[in-house]
Amino acid sequence: MNVICVTGTPACGKSRLSKPLAKRLGYQYLELTPFLVKHGLSEGYNKKIRTYEVAIPRMRRFLDPLLEKARDHHAGIVIDGHLSHELSPRLVDVVVVVRCDLKTLHRRLLLRKYSPAKVQENMDAEIFGVCEEEARAYGHRVVVVDGTSFKQHAFKAMMRKILPAVGAR
Repeated sequence: MNVICVTGTPACGKSRLSKPLAKRLGYQYLELTPFLVKHGLSEGYNKKIRTYEVAIPRMRRFLDPLLEKARDHHAGIVIDGHLSHELSPRLVDVVVVVRCDLKTLHRRLLLRKYSPAKVQENMDAEIFGVCEEEARAYGHRVVVVDGTSFKQHAFKAMMRKILPAVGAR
């Protein structure tokens, strides 16, 4: 297992899961959006909804060689980002989709001071399971976990579900 993508609606708990997962596995952690911005892969910033826009084909062209190199060197990487499931299934071993209770997600989105339009867009994405559906449509191996709570027992339950899927103990 070399490449694990953690995806889901913004504010569902991807980063709170990805960082300790990478540490537990001894893998590199990559937060996708800042990486894309740093390397000039965003198509600009949409001020209306306060988000970076990304051209997926361009992202893939840039990241595919890096993921191939990680595979060749048997280096593990956890990629954290709501677009990570858009990467090639050929290069990704498993996609972990973090879902969240709608009430909790709504509260988290408001705490981030997202605009009403962005809150609604993200709520709709969670209601319809967009990240999970897209990951499955691309042909990824998918593991779904609940990011509503990160209390110790809930976090351990997430890890118990993920670690066997990635071949770790």
